[in-house]
Amino acid sequence: MKSPRISSLILLYSSIHFALSAQQSGVDIFQKLQKLGSSTSVLYIAAHPDDENTRLLSYLSNELHLRTAYLSLTRGDGGQNLIGSETEEALGLIRTQELLAARRVDGAEQFFTRAFDFGYSKTPEETFSIWNRDSILHDVVWVIRNFRPDVIITRFPTTGEGGHGHHTASAILAVDAFAAAADPKRFTNQLKKCEPWQATRLYWNNFMPSRDEKTDTKNMLKLNVGAYNAALGLSMGEIASMSRSQHKSQGFGVKKQRGEIIEYFTYLAGDSAKTDLLENLPNRWTSNQQASDIKTSLDALIAGFDASSPEKSLPTLLQLAPKIKALTKDPFFADRLRRIDELLYAAAGIFSDFTAPAFEYLPGDSITATWAFIQRNRCNAKVRMKGFGSNSKANFSDSLISIPVNSLKEQKFNLAINSATELSNPYWIKLPHDEGRFVHPDFSITGTPESEAPLYADVEIVFPEYTFSKRIPLLYKWVDPVKGELLRRVEIVPPLRASASLPIALDAGGERISLELNIEKVRKSAIGRISIDPACLDGITAEPAAVSINEFASNRKTIRFTLQMKPNRALMHGFSRDLFFIYTDSVSGKSERIKTTHRIAYDHIPTLTYHDDCRVRFVFAPMKREVQQIGYVEGAGDEVAEALKGAGYSVKILNDEEIRNLQPSQYDAVVVGIRALNSVEQMAEWMPFLLKYTEAGGTLVMQYNTRNWISDVKVQPGPYPFEISRNRVTNERSEVKFNLPEHPLMKFPNALLHSDFEGWVQERGVYFTEKEDSHYANLLSMADPGEKELNGSLIYTAYGKGHYIYTGLAFFRQLPAGVPGAFRLFANLLAAGKHEQY
Repeated sequence: MKSPRISSLILLYSSIHFALSAQQSGVDIFQKLQKLGSSTSVLYIAAHPDDENTRLLSYLSNELHLRTAYLSLTRGDGGQNLIGSETEEALGLIRTQELLAARRVDGAEQFFTRAFDFGYSKTPEETFSIWNRDSILHDVVWVIRNFRPDVIITRFPTTGEGGHGHHTASAILAVDAFAAAADPKRFTNQLKKCEPWQATRLYWNNFMPSRDEKTDTKNMLKLNVGAYNAALGLSMGEIASMSRSQHKSQGFGVKKQRGEIIEYFTYLAGDSAKTDLLENLPNRWTSNQQASDIKTSLDALIAGFDASSPEKSLPTLLQLAPKIKALTKDPFFADRLRRIDELLYAAAGIFSDFTAPAFEYLPGDSITATWAFIQRNRCNAKVRMKGFGSNSKANFSDSLISIPVNSLKEQKFNLAINSATELSNPYWIKLPHDEGRFVHPDFSITGTPESEAPLYADVEIVFPEYTFSKRIPLLYKWVDPVKGELLRRVEIVPPLRASASLPIALDAGGERISLELNIEKVRKSAIGRISIDPACLDGITAEPAAVSINEFASNRKTIRFTLQMKPNRALMHGFSRDLFFIYTDSVSGKSERIKTTHRIAYDHIPTLTYHDDCRVRFVFAPMKREVQQIGYVEGAGDEVAEALKGAGYSVKILNDEEIRNLQPSQYDAVVVGIRALNSVEQMAEWMPFLLKYTEAGGTLVMQYNTRNWISDVKVQPGPYPFEISRNRVTNERSEVKFNLPEHPLMKFPNALLHSDFEGWVQERGVYFTEKEDSHYANLLSMADPGEKELNGSLIYTAYGKGHYIYTGLAFFRQLPAGVPGAFRLFANLLAAGKHEQY
């Protein structure tokens, strides 16, 4: 066998644009042939993106050629974002694609449950109270029954050493699902679409030996996963590091590993292996004589495979495909048929794409779409168009077409998009979710990593001996002068969309609030009027009642509404609600909520688009501001600056020159964004200037930073020493005690009440301080249920003529969520320099 050393092959997998329309190499095909011939499958289960052990996944998939998958219970929605400001569902979209990029590197498959990552949880009991244990168990069982693993491996133990409550919960669910998946009396609603499945064994991938070299490993199974694959030109440790480094939003870039890597395994359930995790597993290829004969031919094909001429494998693959198809009542062989179809397509050197001249279309639009195809290896294949799915239609001929040898051929179709086609949205966020789970009515889609492309072509590849189908998504192709050819999915968008200039509109008490909407007419003919949904305006007046969009000078315009509380509401302590906007079409008279189109664009993942109802968070927070001019030093990405603008402050994002020349006369206060000391390289240079500003009379508010194995604080964050701990309070309803109730920060300009800590979301705070110098005042204490009280969420010290504040309170969540009490407290922090007591 000729197997050229292609060390860059795996690197190509990390490019999403390559993945959308990839031509596979001979080495690629060889790897997949070996996986086709394997009978064993392994499912790895953990809680979040980046929890998976990519060393083990890489070894199982690339060296042992097993069908391998990672089931992440969540999409990482509650994590922290080191590359941008996206949070919650938007962050979950990023982390989903980072997982898919990682799987393209290590060769494993990817699944999810409906569990929403609601943030850090200290116990599995708290986790299950929010997720609903039985609901997420249902999803894990569904994945097991469909994937049918021989071995299930958990990343975490059931006994809590994994720390995070989600981690422990993932292991508990794996143990429960191991038995429940095999029980025909459990989750019977699934059994119309799959059968019960009993995995052979369940093990914990024990990480304790890597934490403590004194750990007793006598009763653990061991596996050296550090093999070197000469065909790929990479070790499993190198592949694993490239896979893990796809988790860029979490800052998980890691060094490449080479040489021996020992993994340890602790028995949890099922058949206990004696010496090898994979010993004595059932072999489906020996289940009957026909399967055994297929395997014999497949082994001979693998032994003689020529990576430089993969088309030589076509005769054998074409003989085997119909034989495998005859066995597809067994799900194992149905999977093998899918794989052999992919191999035939690759070995024939066929390339086909389906492209549009733009990436945005409306329901009812027409597209001149181009189907292009070529085959680079000489073979006896033809193609024909079969259709375009339920969302579009076109006139076409289904006659067979010969594929030119190394000569691109094109056909054009006038594709009419169905007027009822839904907007492009990931399936799990089409409907509002509850606190712990996404909602999608069809449970059978559970586990699927992403939505299918909204528009596509179904094409048949026809050989004399065998025919199979391939679905080709409709893509937009363009050339970037720096990056070259790029691809993205075609999207279905609304005819009219809007975005608020600011996400928050805050009334501090009887004020007239100006609210701006940026309107874009995607369809130029759209005429009608825009108004605020009257159902949102209880106790609020809005002027004007509606704004016409008939006379737009261009397709974009900013419109304004003025809001004011009705007098009888001004006595309330505070509240917040979402304001939605209605578009009423002048022709049809139909009214519907206006959508906002959100796009997330980073080089390491595809461009992501989703649409939701355009909204502004209206906050009534009776408070005094006392200050106006705020400087903001951006950190790892948050929405605090925008929320402060919406609260009526003038906020300036500071650049390098401005930070180096800060004067107290310029800004009433300077706020430093979250994790700035972890993520902004210049912070070590900037801290002396920030402290000089403080000493001269300024107010500096430093939001939380982290200190853990991912990132560390390399510069003292305050004028006097303190340490950043890993202490946090995750229960957002935990009682908050005022340690110094008469301290100016508690009284000026707003007399804080315990009710100001009601309605908080996700958590109280993270990474509190400890071992504070005696100069600091510790203003608050709090605790999660059953735990000791923690200080360090909010500390203050005078410094020279100025004021320094460090806080681990989760303002980065509370202010964008419109929590009135959080705004009142933050207003006090910003106004520290205005109190006469100082």
